[in-house]
Amino acid sequence: MYRKLGFLVLVILLAAVQLPFNRADRAEAAGWVAIPGLSNFIAAGGLTSMYATSTASAPSGGYYIYQWNGSSWVNIPGAAYVLGVATDGSLWAHQGNAIYHRIGTTWTSVPGAASRFAGGAGQMYATGINCNMNGDCGIFQYVGGGTVWQPIPGYAYRIAVSTDGYVWATQQSGAIYVWNGATWTGIPGLAKDIAAGGDGSVWAVGYLGCDVNANCPIYKWSGSGWTPFAGVANSIAVDSSGTVWARQSSGVMYHMP
Repeated sequence: MYRKLGFLVLVILLAAVQLPFNRADRAEAAGWVAIPGLSNFIAAGGLTSMYATSTASAPSGGYYIYQWNGSSWVNIPGAAYVLGVATDGSLWAHQGNAIYHRIGTTWTSVPGAASRFAGGAGQMYATGINCNMNGDCGIFQYVGGGTVWQPIPGYAYRIAVSTDGYVWATQQSGAIYVWNGATWTGIPGLAKDIAAGGDGSVWAVGYLGCDVNANCPIYKWSGSGWTPFAGVANSIAVDSSGTVWARQSSGVMYHMP
């Protein structure tokens, strides 16, 4: 658990190939607005930044990266499997587990290896590749300097960081926990994905009641329990304004303004 992330270096291929984001699907539930295109992964964060990876593979590995500008998708040079957005809107990515951080228009290699990212409250966290037999992985906080990544106790499948700096985690079993900087506290319910917004909200994709396509009910944390919302999703993201973005297993995307 307390091992540092393995150091890997991999150069992201700069690519200008346009993603075929040209499919406009109707929202399946009231309040959700369809976003054109299909994606493999979505990430939202600071400065109302919304990113997605395409369904088209890049020659270097991973998938092409795009940013939503409010009306269309703009290609971002590079490729990744997984994305994360920091509080300042900068983009984090992993390609083959190697980590990269994009500030402005420049990608910088960051020592370590990661499977997921979560940014919030001015902090960046990642799950590593030191996973247990259940498929949950070690959790690390980015601290920079010579240490780079500081491990925190526990293992998780998905993580999110709320505005109070707490880390929310789900495990492969669906169990939900919150880390307050010193201890983990169990949260009622089960979730397969979790996300936190800059407005203080926390959202989750449920673990039970999923359809045949593995899309599951959506919930918002009330402070004491989970409030159901219309619609189903396979993954979820929330930006700094509290706008919720959802992706279904088919790659179709929606947001709730």
